[in-house]
This record gives sequence, C-alpha cells and structure tokens, in this order.
Amino acid sequence: MRRRILLRLMLCVGLLLPAVAVYSVLAQGEHIRYGDTVSGTISNPGDDESWLFDGRAGDVITIRVARTGGDLIPLISLEDANSTVLIDLDWAEAGPADVLVTASLHAAGTYTITVRGDSSTIGSYTLTLALEKCRRNRRQRCNLLWASCSGQYYE
Repeated sequence: MRRRILLRLMLCVGLLLPAVAVYSVLAQGEHIRYGDTVSGTISNPGDDESWLFDGRAGDVITIRVARTGGDLIPLISLEDANSTVLIDLDWAEAGPADVLVTASLHAAGTYTITVRGDSSTIGSYTLTLALEKCRRNRRQRCNLLWASCSGQYYE
C-alpha cells in the first residue's frame, strides 16, 4: 500500500516538474546575444516582455527598440543579475516610436531587458542588442561611460 502511494506521488511529481521548469523559463524571458534582432508584441496595456543576455564588465551596449505595428510607444528597462534597475526609460509626454539606449555594463552576469508600452499603447516591435566597439583616446575612457538614453524619431 505504501509503495503504491509512494509510486503515485513520484509519478505526480515527475509529471509536474517539467511544467514548472517550462513556466520558469517563460517567466524569465528568452536569451539573446549581441548582434541579435528579435521581434515581440505587447498585446495588452500593462504587459511587458523580457529578454536576457550575458554581458561582461566594461561592455558598452546599444539597445534599440523600434515599433513595427500598432500605436506602441516603447519603454525600456535594464536590470543586472542582482535585479538592480540600471535604466528605466519613461517619457513625461508621448514618446517616440523608436528608442535607442546606450549603457556601459559594470559587472559580468546575465542582464534583463524589459520592453513595455507607455500608458495604454500596444503593438509589435523589434529589439536589437549590439556590442559597441570602444574607441579609446586620451580624453575618453570607455569604462567611465555609464548610461545615456535618447528617444529619437526615425523616418
């Protein structure tokens, strides 16, 4: 009797674990790499999508989010491996359909980019993650850069 109960319990746990693992991966977001361009959709106001990437200390990155459909005004946030928010781009007024963010990463680890829509805007977008080449000269040191954000309209 105990064996049957134990076997049933093990079977139930064995069936549930893969579902929990899949949910965990989906909840965390998809992994992307430098040079990738991915597509996403914000279907409902308040929804967001997350993208993960591995960065190294001193990497200077550019994140570009461009609206490809709907009325989406994209907002971007960037978090480090400790869930510390490094960038949380929000607009005081209606923002642009294209957003470009440049940042210098302070430590190695897995970073999270989150895209959401401003206010009640929804739609599709592309996200491009690029590793910028660092040009060093006497006046500029790449490791002194931290973050600069700009919203730009692209025609």
